Amino acid sequence: MSRRKHTHDKNLPVTPQNQSFTFVDGFAPKKPCLSAKNTHQFTSQEIQNIQRDHEAQQLTQVREKEELLAKKKEELDVEQLRVVWQSIQGAGFKSLYNYLHTLFNTRDPILSAQVSQMLSYHGPELLDSIHTSHPDMAIDWALSTSTERIEAEWKVLVREFQPAQGAPNTGILVRFLLQWVLA
Repeated sequence: MSRRKHTHDKNLPVTPQNQSFTFVDGFAPKKPCLSAKNTHQFTSQEIQNIQRDHEAQQLTQVREKEELLAKKKEELDVEQLRVVWQSIQGAGFKSLYNYLHTLFNTRDPILSAQVSQMLSYHGPELLDSIHTSHPDMAIDWALSTSTERIEAEWKVLVREFQPAQGAPNTGILVRFLLQWVLA
């Protein structure tokens, strides 16, 4: 007896009793199709080239993602700065200098402590940022500040080492005897 391959006769009308259904799971993984075109054997050089290309693609994707994140962060920073600037203007400060000058010279103990703490922790970074954005101005300020400090120290040293009028020079030398310094 021969076995029938078809369970449904094409000549019969389709009714719920004689209609068969095949359920397909769309989420099940598909079985790999093994055909003649997948049997190529790769050489070690080809494998290395494929790996190198894949690594280069991954590196490019990582760089593009980092650049996109950096651009989004920059956009967010600019937006936040604009909001803060509008708040500063809304508070009545006419310029950023006016705001910063008032902030650095406040007599309010809480604000003053916060400014001091910020400068203690981040002062060098702020000065580096100023130097990066305006190097000539920062160097001129540093030189003038250093000059003022050196002149002030020089005046103290002159007062300390210059003998009184009519006093012998040996009086200065006596003050620096090792026994006197250690006493």
